[in-house]
Amino acid sequence: MTTLTETMVDVADCHTTLYYLSKTPPAHAPLSLANRDDYEALHQLIRGDGTTGYVDLTGTAAEIIDRVVHSYRKKSKYWTRFVGDDSFPQFSVKPWERVLPLQASLKSRVEFVNNGTFNFKVSPLPTVVIYPFGWSTWLSLRLTSAHTLSDLSRFVQYIFNAKAFKINGGQALSLREYFTAVADGIRADVFGDKDTDDSSSPQFVLVTTVIAKHGGSPPLKLLTPDEQLEMLRLVKPEGPPPKKDFESYVKPASSKDPLQFVVVNDLSRFIWLENLLKGVGQNRVWLGCHHHNTMRSLVHALQLQRLITLSSGDKRQLSQPLLELLQAGKERLSTPGYRNLSLQVFLESPEVKAAIEKVNNLK
Repeated sequence: MTTLTETMVDVADCHTTLYYLSKTPPAHAPLSLANRDDYEALHQLIRGDGTTGYVDLTGTAAEIIDRVVHSYRKKSKYWTRFVGDDSFPQFSVKPWERVLPLQASLKSRVEFVNNGTFNFKVSPLPTVVIYPFGWSTWLSLRLTSAHTLSDLSRFVQYIFNAKAFKINGGQALSLREYFTAVADGIRADVFGDKDTDDSSSPQFVLVTTVIAKHGGSPPLKLLTPDEQLEMLRLVKPEGPPPKKDFESYVKPASSKDPLQFVVVNDLSRFIWLENLLKGVGQNRVWLGCHHHNTMRSLVHALQLQRLITLSSGDKRQLSQPLLELLQAGKERLSTPGYRNLSLQVFLESPEVKAAIEKVNNLK
C-alpha cells in the first residue's frame, strides 16, 4: 500500500491590470511600478534580508501587506537559469527588462477548516507575487503525517468545493472567497483600490507534489477506474469529471521509469517522481525545489501571457513602459531560461503561441 507522509498542494490566482501602464497613468502609486527607473529604484530600496516593511516603502500603514521582499532574493537553480546568469542575484538584477516580481507576506493569518475527516496536519502559508501589471496570491498547503492518494484527492476536492479557510479566525470562506478577500487588500495597498479595474484568470494554477512516502507506488497501468478518477480529480477538482481517457492526461517525465510522471489538465499538475521519493540524501529538498519551481514558472508564464493577451491596440496606442514589458514578456515566453515538463506543456498551448504572435505583429 502507498502511504504518503508529506505532500505539497499549491494554488494561485492571477490578476492583470494596466492601471499604471496606460498613456496617462495615475500620478501616485503606493509602490513605484509604472516605469523602468521607478521599478528598479523600488527594488534597490528593498533590503535583501527580508525585513523591509510596507510602511518603510510608503510611509503609510498597509491594509493587508506585511513585508515586501525580492522574489529572487535566494540563489537557486530556477533563478540562475531564468536569467541565464550563474552569479544571479548578486549582480546586475535588471528587474524591469527581466520582468522580475516582488513578493509580499500578509498580516492576516489563514487557517484550514477541517471538516473532521482529515487525519493529517495541514499547514497553510500565503504569499503574494507582485508585478507592474498585476499580482498572484499563492496559497501553499503542506500536508504532513500519514495519508493516502485517496485522502489527497478528497482533500484537493474539499478545498475547491467547501468553505475550507478562515482569515484571523473569522467566518469560513471558500477558496475563491479567500482569494477575493486578499485581492481587495492588494488593490488597496498597491493598485489604486477600487479604480484598478483588474481582470482575473478564470482558472487557478494548481500544483500538487508528493514529497515523501513509504510503501509501494501507484502502477498507472493497474489502476482501477475509481483510482484513475481519484488521480484525475487532483488536476480537476471542480465541476464534472474529466472526459478523456486517463492516459491522455499523463505525461511521462522519464522514458526509462514509468513511475516518473506528471498528470496535466489545463493549469493543474500532479507530480510523482519515484526516483526522488527514496528517503535518502537531498531527495526531499530536491522534490520541494521542483514543486516550488514548477509553481513559480507556471504563475510567471501565465502572468506574461495574460499581460500580452489583455493589451490591445498598435504601438501608437500603447505607452512606452507597456511596450517594453510586452517585448520582455514575449522573450521570456519564447525562450525561457528555465524549462521543465509542466511549463513546456503550457508554453505549447494556443494561448501562449497567440500571445507571442500578437507582440510580433505590433506595428
